[in-house]
Amino acid sequence: MSQRTVEGLLGRLLTDGEFRRGFYENPAAICVKQSLDLTARELEAVLALDEQRVEVFAKGLDSRIVRASVNGAHYWSNWAARTTDNRARLPKIAQGDRRARRGK
Repeated sequence: MSQRTVEGLLGRLLTDGEFRRGFYENPAAICVKQSLDLTARELEAVLALDEQRVEVFAKGLDSRIVRASVNGAHYWSNWAARTTDNRARLPKIAQGDRRARRGK
């Protein structure tokens, strides 16, 4: 149990619709499958979150930070598996920002 685990679970609930649906259908199974080490009290607190409010909040997020799923396959997971150097596929502006922070 840790704050990081709770934060990760909340983030995933908001950004991954497939995970969110599975979690609200069977939270115990999802926690076991994902090896989420939550105390009963933490799980109870997360389950107390109104599912509809979580859904509405998630729908309001910028699509660039939401995990996209195409036919049950996560777009970003597939993208990461197809390339050996993900940095090569970053938008040029992101690469420029990184160089600027290093002072180059």
